[in-house]
Amino acid sequence: MATIVGQALLAASLEVLVGKIVSGEFVELFRSTKLDDALLEKLNITL
Repeated sequence: MATIVGQALLAASLEVLVGKIVSGEFVELFRSTKLDDALLEKLNITL
């Protein structure tokens, strides 16, 4: 019984997630974010 409920919850969550990605909100989130070049360079050196 718990497995069925878990699967239903997972399926609903994935459906919402895929819907958000396809809708363009996901892409717009990254387009609106400004990247800090110095921070990226520091991260690159650290990695």
